[in-house]
Amino acid sequence: MTGPSSPALPLAGLLVVALEQAVAEDRRQGLIPMLLVASAGTTNTGAVDPLPALAELCRREGIAEGLYYSWSKEFLEAGKRRLAGDTARAATSSEVTDLRREARALKEVVAEQALELRLLKKSMVGAGGDGE
Repeated sequence: MTGPSSPALPLAGLLVVALEQAVAEDRRQGLIPMLLVASAGTTNTGAVDPLPALAELCRREGIAEGLYYSWSKEFLEAGKRRLAGDTARAATSSEVTDLRREARALKEVVAEQALELRLLKKSMVGAGGDGE
């Protein structure tokens, strides 16, 4: 089943508009959008999110642009190489080391954000909010 991000449908622009509206609503509610996860392609439908438009949204709204760009370009380039038949390439030890370092850094960011979210929820409960 194809979705709004499918290249076969002219709805990719609607995805960006819906995300812009969701970010605006989150900000109105005092929430801080921090991360956007997009698809660079799916195996069953070939759907691809409108990555350039989503990258612009991230830049404009300050949503994890550094995290997005730290992996997306290399991921897309690797995918292009694989589609062109480059299946025998193995990672070098320095690439593996860099990837492990980046994975650790990303895990720390996620852990910090999860902790901040938990603290915010607790403070809302203590202030009479429902914590949701």
